[in-house]
Amino acid sequence: MVSDRAPQLTDPSYISEEMFDRAIGEKFQNNPDDQAVREQAIKLIRIFRASKSHAQVIVDVLHAAHVSHHDSKDGIAEIGFAMGLQFGFELGLSYPPLPNR
Repeated sequence: MVSDRAPQLTDPSYISEEMFDRAIGEKFQNNPDDQAVREQAIKLIRIFRASKSHAQVIVDVLHAAHVSHHDSKDGIAEIGFAMGLQFGFELGLSYPPLPNR
């Protein structure tokens, strides 16, 4: 049954494979040596490690990998990456960047 509801912003069903590949290429693959990308990764890792939810996120990723039968190293990495992308999307919507002043 097809729903008449429009997808919510937190529902990634509207994102096509082409949109996904283009964004991954622009944000990750085409500029891994960019200083801003490295600084952002370092900052986010520091925040994540210091957060109160660090241990629970690890448990959730491992649980998702286990129940989906993707519990190889590559499967766990893929689950973690996909969950991280979704969280980043949610984080950006919840706390958009401040306008330049």
